[in-house]
Amino acid sequence: MPGLRLAAVLGGGVLGPLLAGIALALLIGRTLTGGPQLAYFASAGSRGAVYLHDFERGTAVPLYRTASQVVALSWSPDGRRLAFTTHDDGVFRLRSLDLDSGRAQLLTHITASSQRPQWSPDGRRLAFLSQDGGVSVLYLLDADSGAVVEALRGIVRGMSWSPDGASLVLGLLPGGDFLHNLTPGLYALPAECAGAAGCAPVHVAGSTQPCDQPVSGLDGCIAVSGSSGSLIGDYLPAWSPDGSRLAYLSFRPGSWQVYALDAACLRLDAACPAGPQRLTFEPELASAAPQWSPDGRWLVFQGWPGRVGASVHVLDTACLGCPSAARQISDWQDAAYAPAWSPDGRWLAYVARRPDFARIDVINTACLFDRTDCAASAHRIAYRGAVTWLPEWRPNKP
Repeated sequence: MPGLRLAAVLGGGVLGPLLAGIALALLIGRTLTGGPQLAYFASAGSRGAVYLHDFERGTAVPLYRTASQVVALSWSPDGRRLAFTTHDDGVFRLRSLDLDSGRAQLLTHITASSQRPQWSPDGRRLAFLSQDGGVSVLYLLDADSGAVVEALRGIVRGMSWSPDGASLVLGLLPGGDFLHNLTPGLYALPAECAGAAGCAPVHVAGSTQPCDQPVSGLDGCIAVSGSSGSLIGDYLPAWSPDGSRLAYLSFRPGSWQVYALDAACLRLDAACPAGPQRLTFEPELASAAPQWSPDGRWLVFQGWPGRVGASVHVLDTACLGCPSAARQISDWQDAAYAPAWSPDGRWLAYVARRPDFARIDVINTACLFDRTDCAASAHRIAYRGAVTWLPEWRPNKP
């Protein structure tokens, strides 16, 4: 496979010469080669562009140029549409780029949040969040008609579609009129009834203690029992690809750690075979959802070693309890975050940042099996004078 190559130079706040024009961008957009393709955003000054990096061709081309900051990217399951959120004039706007036509459109006039929108597995719906007076509003957008339904109001800390698309699992805190009596934790919201009268989220994991005092900045909640209180919280869920387990962050051990729950615990008609299983024993984790590898063996997550800067860690779930089941794969000199698996699991991309620049590192995941230094052989995507971030792998053609 050819190495990664720079496709453009961004400097002085002006887009520099491109290796390929928009015609090539649309050609790559229309043709799924079967090889890995990575979207990302690069900006310098007031100018930036969403790029598509084709690994087989060894080239990157601009898909969408903008003077706004792009703060989130999300591929549709068929790889034909790229939803993204821009921040311009102090407003977050949700847009979609059709790669067949090259046309970008505003999806809704509802203000979005900076959190990543998520497509349902069948591509029928796009879930996104808005903000209203400090309360999150969850909306479901019909991908065909463009109709938008308000599904829930509360304080949402992460969401994940079930693999069958039947429900969204949400991390919720009390907030707003709709959820003021709820206990903090993970809730399942059926997609079909979202927004309908009497449709309410079902508590599936987390504390059964009521929330007495939300804790700003920690995404947690003080549950008071008698005269003592303890910080509790179960948020940022992530379904395994086969739907057998749900990973999430929990504060139950006194620090944010990764836990997993058997899927049977999320079904009302089945008994839960066991309680949540703690998977990590790190000093501290960042506020980012863990991500499963496509084969369901590995979990990648963010850590804060010594609270100096973020780092990327990978956990081997086939060897839980092993002394080296979790290890850091990013360079110790970088603040690393936003990891993303390629559809075939062969590549793992993440943002690597230092005070003077931000790039995307792409590692070959063979290093996880060989126990070699992953960061040492990482491919690097960087643009001179630019910030490069938001790696999102394009799904393979079904």
